[in-house]
Amino acid sequence: MDTQLATMQLFARRAANKPWKRISSAEPAVVGKAGLGWGYSILDFKEREEPEKVEGDKRTPAGFFRIGASFGFAPSRRPGYIELKAGETVCVEDPSSPFYNTITKRSEIGSMEADDMRSSPLYRSGLFVDYPSDRATRRGSCILIHIWSAPDTGTAGCIGLPEERVRALQDFSRAGAVLSVLPETALERFPGCLPAATVRPPALTSADR
Repeated sequence: MDTQLATMQLFARRAANKPWKRISSAEPAVVGKAGLGWGYSILDFKEREEPEKVEGDKRTPAGFFRIGASFGFAPSRRPGYIELKAGETVCVEDPSSPFYNTITKRSEIGSMEADDMRSSPLYRSGLFVDYPSDRATRRGSCILIHIWSAPDTGTAGCIGLPEERVRALQDFSRAGAVLSVLPETALERFPGCLPAATVRPPALTSADR
């Protein structure tokens, strides 16, 4: 759980009682600079001294979460898409705010601490992760899937991918899509729940960078 290097793979199925079908090869991704920490909604699966996700720990929450709305700098007709506006669209990281862990408008929160999303080129394209943390639990906020800064550089707690892969995931994702974030050592804790994954990604090439 302490590595920032990860693997992403896509699966689909026609119904809950149908088998998973692998629809992509294993691809490199990155997670938080400090690795993973179990999301508070899935702590029953934590073992021994494995870390738990808390606000500001630079870890990506481990568990199962719905994928939320897509966002980006450019306009889009994707359902629920959030077009980021300079100085206006923010993601609130301050646990004292009733808007904690939400994307909202600067005019709604005043001077309260929040991430100005248009100011980061890593947010040119992305997706919001529906991570159920609130101001009472303070278990992390503004968990996103966004463009990575480099294939060997972790995030502040989000999931990073090459820009073209983020855009492809925006096209792939739809209502009900679920993100599974798990350390390799925990896969056997979810028998019958996960499809068979290819754990090792292919070697990076110059094109990936």
